[in-house]
Amino acid sequence: MEIRTPAQADPDVRAFVVSLANAVQPEMYRKLRTAERRYQEATRRWKSTLARIRSDPSNAVLRWRLSRDIGIFFRALEKELGLFVTNKRQALLRDLMVTKSDLGYTLRVSERFDINDIRRSGLKWSRFRELLDIKDEDEMKRCMQLLLAGKIRTNEEIRSFHRTARRR
Repeated sequence: MEIRTPAQADPDVRAFVVSLANAVQPEMYRKLRTAERRYQEATRRWKSTLARIRSDPSNAVLRWRLSRDIGIFFRALEKELGLFVTNKRQALLRDLMVTKSDLGYTLRVSERFDINDIRRSGLKWSRFRELLDIKDEDEMKRCMQLLLAGKIRTNEEIRSFHRTARRR
């Protein structure tokens, strides 16, 4: 299933599009309308959260909450309605008007960090962006410990740690 703007429709209108084989299933129309309604409600909520983030861009907790909310939304579509969105990132980029990079980091933060760790750390969002670039989970946690201990202080030092970790 894809989220699209129908041809010749208002640019803010979104339709959930499925293959013809799926469209003829009796319950599919109801599921699609439910998904479209939920998506409209969710994007309004996410835009509101993004407005708060823009006024406090260093707030990693807000980013985590947005990440988690988006993840929960799409998992619920799959679990409750049996619908899998194939163009999730493209739809979010279009509808939330964020950069591809920003969206990628935002979507990953709740997958890789626990909210309590983010709260306790007090680290700014820019630090978490750098940490998210470290693919190895153990290395990322080690780098975070060094940050919290004050042994790493800048984004450049995080990048240096990351380069060194990749060479091991």
